[in-house]
Amino acid sequence: MKKIYKIIISVLVVALSIFIVFAATARSTETIEILGQDMRLIVAKNSLSQTKGLSGISREDFLAQADGMLFTFKDQKERTFWMKGMEFNIDIVWLRDGKVMKVETSIPAPEKGEEPRKIHSAPFEVDTVLELPEGGAYRYGIVVGQMISVLER
Repeated sequence: MKKIYKIIISVLVVALSIFIVFAATARSTETIEILGQDMRLIVAKNSLSQTKGLSGISREDFLAQADGMLFTFKDQKERTFWMKGMEFNIDIVWLRDGKVMKVETSIPAPEKGEEPRKIHSAPFEVDTVLELPEGGAYRYGIVVGQMISVLER
């Protein structure tokens, strides 16, 4: 009988662990307004979902869900993003207090077997990062020095 209880408890612990991991990587898709244009953004809600980012998602699957991905942080510091598992090229917009500090365009996804590229906000400390499919910064008219208000709809 004790063996059955141990098995049941073990199964429950594993199931709870799986639930916690999925809950910890939670993302939401929200419609926001940027520069007078509505955008559907996947918002990374915690460090696990921020670490995963857009890795492993095809361009087509991503565009079916959203126009970009928004990363918000509680502090301002130099940030490093990497392209591990990326399947399509992107633009990255680095922001501090709503001001565009740096725009990087056409960052290539790594080829199979290639070491993932790391992209840095340096020399700027930022608190928000916006990833867009390649060409997105141009499409939305995002330029350095511009103020961007992220307004939830």
